[in-house]
Amino acid sequence: MRDEPKNKGRCPIEDDGPVLFSSNQIAVDIFQECRPSAKQVGAEDKTYFYLHPADIEALFRVHAIPLDEQPRLLSKVFLLQDEANRRSPQRPRKPAKSRSRRLR
Repeated sequence: MRDEPKNKGRCPIEDDGPVLFSSNQIAVDIFQECRPSAKQVGAEDKTYFYLHPADIEALFRVHAIPLDEQPRLLSKVFLLQDEANRRSPQRPRKPAKSRSRRLR
């Protein structure tokens, strides 16, 4: 019999969380909630973003994540950040000066 992956390609991390909640889903929720306020760093070919640790910590409190589960969940959130930075081809933002001229 062939072994099938637990996550079936939907998420790059394996779910090894407790039965009470799916740690993959919590990690994805935290990642998606932190992404809009992430720090964006422009490079030559794309824009990279980095999540703020304070946002992640606040969402751990909101989701009532136990202290012993936080390190494992944090590593999953950062894995999602690395995957997103590696895969998503984004264009860097134009400098503010040229954008302001265009908006006039």
